[in-house]
Amino acid sequence: MNEILLYLTKASCCLLVLYLVYRWLFHRETFFMINRFYLLSMPFVSLLIPLISLPALGAGTTAVFRQALDPVVIMPGITSRMIQTDPSVQTVLPILLLSGTLLFIVRLAVQLIQITRLPRQGSTFCYGALKLTRVEGLRSSFSFFNRIFVPASLTDKGVYRIMFLHEKVHVAQVHSFDIVLMELTVALFWFNPVIWLIRRDLKTIHEYLADQGVIRQGVGSLRYQQLIFDESTGFSGYAIVNSFNVSSLKKRLIMMTKKVSSPWALGKMALVIPVMAGLVLLFATVKESQAGIQDKSQTSTQKVVKNTTPPPPDAPPPPPPPPAKAKDAPDVMPQYPGGYHAMAAFLGANIKYPPQAIHDSIQGKVFVQFKVEKDGTISDIKVLKGIGGGCDEEGIRVLKQMPKWVPATKKGKPVVSDVTLPIQFKLQ
Repeated sequence: MNEILLYLTKASCCLLVLYLVYRWLFHRETFFMINRFYLLSMPFVSLLIPLISLPALGAGTTAVFRQALDPVVIMPGITSRMIQTDPSVQTVLPILLLSGTLLFIVRLAVQLIQITRLPRQGSTFCYGALKLTRVEGLRSSFSFFNRIFVPASLTDKGVYRIMFLHEKVHVAQVHSFDIVLMELTVALFWFNPVIWLIRRDLKTIHEYLADQGVIRQGVGSLRYQQLIFDESTGFSGYAIVNSFNVSSLKKRLIMMTKKVSSPWALGKMALVIPVMAGLVLLFATVKESQAGIQDKSQTSTQKVVKNTTPPPPDAPPPPPPPPAKAKDAPDVMPQYPGGYHAMAAFLGANIKYPPQAIHDSIQGKVFVQFKVEKDGTISDIKVLKGIGGGCDEEGIRVLKQMPKWVPATKKGKPVVSDVTLPIQFKLQ
């Protein structure tokens, strides 16, 4: 589950950067169709970038396939309570994200059902592949795929013709497909404010395109602008349709009178290439060629307060085992029964902070490595880097008591694998 959260975080960061590029370079330009496809592609490009695999610098054709777990923090007296409290956040968060996604999918399904039933409430007329339905009580016209819905109270033939031309552009350019696709991405990224901004801008681009199409069919711009102004108070009530007045009135009026962007402005699209390359370098998955056992962000420390003789320096960790061939990589890594948090709870309940380490104020990380055999049993437990004071021995003692793991698998068959576990002993 941590991997999924990390993936969504990376995708959200990519989405933010791509949207900022759009606002900086493109949203004022009149290349509406290009902007449409850029907005549509952003969520999918953001989901794709973290899935890209890049070789590490200097990587060869071999790699070590070893699982390195997050540290388990051990503190005197409050270990069990701390371990049991920590998983709650990482347990509730995925449930919250999934609940939001399901809620928006249900919302989309309900609106689709409502729209499919709407033709029963009015009179439908066919114009080739187009189907126009006049509905009683409808406040504003809108379209959905090949269906156009207009208020039954609309009697002005001039207004009726302009509305029909407007919605006909939405139908011809299949804007409804864009909206349904965007609603699905909203369901996935609902927690990210950027996706709501993209959704808003995409609907605005749809209206720009429809306005452009109406004016090109000979409707006077002043007459059309007056109609938009008169109809600006209506709303269809459906989030997944192209409504006649859905966009900001001011923006639409400005774009109708704006000078067409110079073809040279398209050259700004080239700036997207280095941005994409930077995102790939930042958020793509890097395949390491060798797994070193080092903790560069926080080195283990030893502090002796009451002893006058300093403890012996840590022995350097042994060299890692020879790298495995890439073809030997397991498809599924080993797992403690119940997952990481179940393992953290087990260790927190059983590991005792050694009295000698407390007395000598010793704290730091003990790196322990062990093998998970094909049947899930733990073997070959060894300390790669210790801190002394009895912490190393305590970690090994409790690891020997662990139940069988779920072994790693390769092509559906269990295989032997190495697991590296940092145990952080931390004084209050």
